[in-house]
Amino acid sequence: MKASKMQWSDCVQYVEKTCSAPHQKRIFDHWKDLRAFGLFWEQGVGKTKPAIDKFAYLYQLGKVQALFVVAPNNVHRNWVDDELPKHLPEALLQKCAIYYYRSSKAKLKREIAARKAFLHHQGPVILCMSYNGMRTKLGKAFARKFMLTFQTFGVADESQCFKSPGAKITPTVVASGRYMPWKAILSGTPVTHGPFDVYAQLKFLDEEFWTRLNLEPFAVFKKHFGVFRLRSEILEEEGWDPGYDQLVGYKNEEELAGYLKLIAHRLTKDTAGLKLPPKVYTKRYFDLTPRQMQCYVELEEDLVTQIPESGDLLEVLDTLTLGTRLAQIVCGYVATEAGEPVQRIDDKNPRLACLRETIETMEGKNIIWSRFTPDIDLIMEMLTEMGRKPVRYDGQVSDDERAVNKKLFQEGDATDFVVHYQSGYSGLTLHAAKNVHYYCNTYNWGHRAQSEDRAHRMGLQHSVLYIDYIANNTMDLKVVKNLLKKHKFAQKLLGDAPTDWIG
Repeated sequence: MKASKMQWSDCVQYVEKTCSAPHQKRIFDHWKDLRAFGLFWEQGVGKTKPAIDKFAYLYQLGKVQALFVVAPNNVHRNWVDDELPKHLPEALLQKCAIYYYRSSKAKLKREIAARKAFLHHQGPVILCMSYNGMRTKLGKAFARKFMLTFQTFGVADESQCFKSPGAKITPTVVASGRYMPWKAILSGTPVTHGPFDVYAQLKFLDEEFWTRLNLEPFAVFKKHFGVFRLRSEILEEEGWDPGYDQLVGYKNEEELAGYLKLIAHRLTKDTAGLKLPPKVYTKRYFDLTPRQMQCYVELEEDLVTQIPESGDLLEVLDTLTLGTRLAQIVCGYVATEAGEPVQRIDDKNPRLACLRETIETMEGKNIIWSRFTPDIDLIMEMLTEMGRKPVRYDGQVSDDERAVNKKLFQEGDATDFVVHYQSGYSGLTLHAAKNVHYYCNTYNWGHRAQSEDRAHRMGLQHSVLYIDYIANNTMDLKVVKNLLKKHKFAQKLLGDAPTDWIG
C-alpha cells in the first residue's frame, strides 16, 4: 500500500501510515473511542490495520502507553515482522519498543535483561505473545506485570482460540481483560462449533456483558442456548448413565445474534465491497487398495484390525481415537502407539498418487494442507522427487525457518507450501498460490475456513482452486458434509448471506 496523507480529526489529528479501504475507515470512525469492541471480519478483509490505527490514535491522545497482542503461535510474530512495520505511523515506530515473547528462550539471561529494559522504556511499548506463551507460568507473570506497569490496549487476535470456557488458556485470557482499560478481539471465525463459542470471547471484552443479560454463569448461558438430553432420560430410555447431560441441539440463535451486534461488527469480503477473483471448488475421488479397505472396515465395525505388513493388532477403545486411526488408514498407514513410527498398510498409497497426478496437471503454486506429520514427510519427499521446490511449515521446522519458507513461497521460487493445520491456519498471507489442496480434512470448521483464506485475500489477482481429496466409501465425505453443516450454522448466527461452498 502507498502512504496516505488523509487525516481524521476528533480531538487530535491522526495521520494514518497506509491508506485505509473504505470499510476500514468506517470502522475506525466507529470504534476508535470505544473501550471494548470486536471485529468479526472474514479472513482477508484486513482487521489488523484498524487495530494498529486505534492503538496509535489512543497513544496520541495520551489514553494508553502500550499495546498487548496475544495471538496463535507464529501469528504474533507476523505482527512484529509484517503488520506493525507496515501500518504503525513512522513517528511512533521509531520511538517504540517491541518485544516478541518466545517461551523457548524466556529463561535465557539476555531475554530476562531485555524484558527488564523493556518495562522501563519511556516511549510506546508493544508486547506480542502467543496463547501458548500466556499459558506458561513465566509468560503469564510477565504479561500481568506488563499490564500493571502500563495503561494498555489489549488485542486478542484469532480470539476463537480461547472460545472454550473449560480450556486451560481461557481463564487466563479472560482475567487479563480486567487489567486493560481498552480491549479488542479479532476473529474471522468466532463461531466454529456452536453458540457456546462466543461466551468467553465476549467475557474478555466485557466481564459484565452476560451478567447484564442475566446469562451468567456459563451453566445458565448453556441452558438458555442449548438443548440437552438429561442423564436421567438416557438412563430410563437406554439403561445406561453417560455421566452428563448430552447436547443434542441449539435454540434462541436469533437472540444471540442480536447480542453479538451490541459489541462486535461482522464483515465478509462481499459486504466489505472487495471484488476478489472467485473461489472455485472441486474434488478428487480415489479408491483405497483392497488391504487398506479391509483394515478400514474391520476397524470401523469391530474396533480392531490386523496390520497386513507386520501382523500387529490395531485396537481402539474410544470414538476420538477411532476417528484418528480411520483417518490415518485412508492416508495409507497406521500408528499403533503414540510416538511410534507409522506402518504402511500396502506398497501403494492411492491418496498420495492422486495428489501427484493432480499437481502434474496444474499450473501455478500450491498450498497443501494436512493434519498428520507423516503425510507432510511423504508429500515433501514426493514433490522433491518430481523436481519441484517444496517448503514445509509445521512443527518440524523452527520459527525462523518458517519465516524463511513463507518468504520463499510468496516471493521466491518455492513451488509448493506444505503445511500443518495447527501451524498455519491463521495469520499467514499466501496469495501467491493458485491452487489449495486439502490432502486430509479435519472436523474443525475454523481451521478450514481460516486456511482457505490464506490464499484468498486483498491483493489477489487470480482465482483460487480448492481441491478436496476423497477416498470412496470412507469418512472423507462425512467430514466434508460435517464442515458444510457447521459453515451454514455459523453463517446463520453471524448474519452472513448464504453462499455455495464445498458441499
